[in-house]
Amino acid sequence: MDRTAFDDFFDEQMADPVRAEAYREARAEIDTYDRFMRAMNALRKSRGVSKATLASKSGLPAQSVRKVLTDKKANPTIATVFRMLSTMGFGLQVVPLERKPPRRRAAKPGKGPKRTSAGRHARAAATRATA
Repeated sequence: MDRTAFDDFFDEQMADPVRAEAYREARAEIDTYDRFMRAMNALRKSRGVSKATLASKSGLPAQSVRKVLTDKKANPTIATVFRMLSTMGFGLQVVPLERKPPRRRAAKPGKGPKRTSAGRHARAAATRATA
């Protein structure tokens, strides 16, 4: 098979360890998402549930269910995923990864972590629980 200019460019980029690591992390994330969506569609098929039936029973628009399960660029919300899974009798669990998690970028000097309303609520609940 003949090499293309892109093949040469890609090899050149992957020679840089920082770029190669960033590519591996991004590729792993994409592959994980793809495996998850394929597994969710396989669950639907194994249950003998059509996409239209899944949409109807979950209260989601049929178009959304079709897109989530077939569009390679679909980016469903976690609420949509939960609803589809629970309709089929499944849920999600958080489990440790076998690989190291990606390193977080260092914060800029003088900037702490971004504070969110969810974080404030969690801190307030923790304070009330210990009081």
